[in-house]
Amino acid sequence: MDETFDLIQALREEWDAVGGSSPYRAALSRWQSVEPALAGFDRPADIVAWCRTHPAPGDANPPVGALLRVAADPIAARTLLQVILPGLTVRIGRAAAKEARCRRTRGALEEITQEVISAAWEQIAMLSGSSPAWPACAVIEGAWRRVRYQREKGRACQRRLWPLETVRGGDGAGQTRTLAEELTLCLVAAVRGGQLRPGQAGVVYTTRVLGLSPRELIGRCGPDERAVRARRARAERALTA
Repeated sequence: MDETFDLIQALREEWDAVGGSSPYRAALSRWQSVEPALAGFDRPADIVAWCRTHPAPGDANPPVGALLRVAADPIAARTLLQVILPGLTVRIGRAAAKEARCRRTRGALEEITQEVISAAWEQIAMLSGSSPAWPACAVIEGAWRRVRYQREKGRACQRRLWPLETVRGGDGAGQTRTLAEELTLCLVAAVRGGQLRPGQAGVVYTTRVLGLSPRELIGRCGPDERAVRARRARAERALTA
């Protein structure tokens, strides 16, 4: 099954290219000045390799926790994502096996993969600067709870983006507004009402209203373009539900 995880494979290939690069080495030097647990590593790639060669989960807690505390740095967040990728892959595999009872399609697996990776990126951002006792578990399980919640409510079971035109109001005043204006008002109302988090509304507003592409939000809203699109899709489904 592993070969069908296109996004995971893309992340692995990207990591092979950047994990030991000069910008990543420089970032590690910055982190080491405030996180002693990262001392002794020459490259972020070395942190990932070290964590994966220590079978006892507790052994990895110090460097993983250090990465989470500095995860406001997108390079640290990307490094942490790579560390927990095997755990996320296990979660994706379990979800895909359950999904196979309903849909035997490659699209379903790709959808689950995108949702879990996107949720993990959001969870890293949310926990950045904190020190949970088991940092990897906090990110993986938190991400999975996000995805499971959406799926249990049926919002993530649709394979297409719901048309944003469905949020347009039917009152006379609404007909005089542009779609961008109406969408902005809906996003504000959804955040105030608790249907969307500010970050979810932000990715929809930035791409749909301001016109930035998902590619331009890489690092801010997701590790790559597909993850940004998946995050936007989840927010749009929540908005139109």
